[in-house]
Amino acid sequence: MKELYSPRNEVELAVLKSLLDSEEIGYFVRNDDFGLTEVLPLPIFNSNQKTILVDNDQFDEAKEILDDYLSKIEAESPPEEDDE
Repeated sequence: MKELYSPRNEVELAVLKSLLDSEEIGYFVRNDDFGLTEVLPLPIFNSNQKTILVDNDQFDEAKEILDDYLSKIEAESPPEEDDE
């Protein structure tokens, strides 16, 4: 398995899992059931960071799905305002 992406939050993780499921792409989420954030609010050596890993033979397809998702999110987010 190869590391694909570390989601920024639980909502993004849920969306990405749904997208991968819909395309029948095999994946594993490292630390998915590990709730260190309730005990330790600060990540220690990224021990509580969730990371999506994808089967090697499906990595390219998963990367395309991820890139498409991230580009749509970026396009929909409002432009940042300059403080000039």
